[in-house]
Amino acid sequence: DLAGPGVTLADAFAAVECVFPAIEVGASHSKTRPSHQGPIIFSKFTAGIVLGRPMSLNGLDLRLEGVVATHNNVVKGSATGVEVLGHPMNAVVLVANTMAQYEEPLRAGMVLMTGSFLANIALAPGDRVLMEFTRLGTVSAFFEA
Repeated sequence: DLAGPGVTLADAFAAVECVFPAIEVGASHSKTRPSHQGPIIFSKFTAGIVLGRPMSLNGLDLRLEGVVATHNNVVKGSATGVEVLGHPMNAVVLVANTMAQYEEPLRAGMVLMTGSFLANIALAPGDRVLMEFTRLGTVSAFFEA
């Protein structure tokens, strides 16, 4: 478990068993252009996630991990992990320390989305999404009605 307050980046690295390429599926979207650093913590818009294969953090610098997002065969954007609070593991630290206010640790085995590298992509039934990461691999999804 990872319990705040006082969780550090080193604590987060020691606690994380693996990372995944992922697609976060939102339940709704607004008319305004969402920020790629939109609600990083406790998002009420998440309907689910699609995970690729797990990968060890050994030798992996998530700040430099790149991703290209393709929606219906059209590239919609690209970014690197530094877009997530300077390093995606900083989001783990933030969540663990915030959960301390509620006396709840991050539990071993939990899957934690650290925040999107990119702005949201509006989806419709029949859409396909492909996320191609530099070293984490790829993850894709087809969205039915």
